[in-house]
Amino acid sequence: MKDVSVLSCDNKCPSLHLVTATKVRLQMHLTANGSDSAIIGQMKPHLMTQLLHYFTMTDIHAAATFLDSRLSEKQH
Repeated sequence: MKDVSVLSCDNKCPSLHLVTATKVRLQMHLTANGSDSAIIGQMKPHLMTQLLHYFTMTDIHAAATFLDSRLSEKQH
């Protein structure tokens, strides 16, 4: 298990474990808010659609996030 964690979080791809966390944070910020202006209210759904279309994740991203102990502590 340690070898898999080291391999997925190695310096060769330092942000692999942050992809899922980044996407979740972006989705939270793109959720409609009562204080949004009309323009922002129109932009958020468009940007959310673009995010879901272009910000693709694979199982390796989920596994890297799960194996990174720094992120698992924050999620609980």
